[in-house]
Amino acid sequence: MKEIFSNRCKPIAMVYETKDYDLFSFLEYNRKTDHVNALIESFRERDVPNAILCNEKMEIIDGQNRFLARKELGLPIFFYCIENLNIYDVAFLNSYGKNWGAKDYVDMWASLGKEEYIKIKRFCAMFPDFSLTSSLHLLRGQLSTQIGAHYSDEHIKSEKAKSGTKAHLKLGNFKVADWDKAVYYANCIMEYKPFVSTGISIYKHDAFVSAMLVLLRANNFDNHEMVKKVSANRGYFYKCQTKEQYIKMLQELWNYKRRVGKKTFVY
Repeated sequence: MKEIFSNRCKPIAMVYETKDYDLFSFLEYNRKTDHVNALIESFRERDVPNAILCNEKMEIIDGQNRFLARKELGLPIFFYCIENLNIYDVAFLNSYGKNWGAKDYVDMWASLGKEEYIKIKRFCAMFPDFSLTSSLHLLRGQLSTQIGAHYSDEHIKSEKAKSGTKAHLKLGNFKVADWDKAVYYANCIMEYKPFVSTGISIYKHDAFVSAMLVLLRANNFDNHEMVKKVSANRGYFYKCQTKEQYIKMLQELWNYKRRVGKKTFVY
């Protein structure tokens, strides 16, 4: 085994072992999860060493939950260090897995002072009925999925090409297209809140929000008139599964008892 390693591999970091838990510290904005309890049970059943990654300041970059679980059990910590890593590397490492959700990235970048992410949190506070997905859609506006800044690193370029907007959100490059327009659109959609179909609040469905974004940009579309149509014909306002189905449903409502020859909205 040693001969194979010496002939075909180059050591770049040494793995250390310690029970001095006070050596380590957490990055201020690194997310804490409920995954620790599951890891504790796992380590009780079988202790498989898995080194955590630190920077030269002994700040944990990857493996925070493993550290907490092993500390709780009094087990040794296996770790290795790479210099000059920081919270941005935490985001980059997690962008490849499912450890973090969109909210975690928004919270972290906002905490680090990124103005666009502070705007996201402010928008979500203004319109708590909408999911984060819908809020991002509203804030993104007409920007394509290829929004974001220039990347010099080829690896990040590849990630950008594969994941589009999702990658930009994770890597800290999400851009708000038009704040005022996003707020206007959100307020328009909120006007449908009183209309409930079989106990379901349609107005906050992601697919409905997406449909309304299309229609609010359409020629001849009048949101005030559409709301009146829905109010007068609630039985025709029902839950759909897709954006396209919602658009069709709203078009039918718009044209219901409308004078022949008067055009529907064009989008």
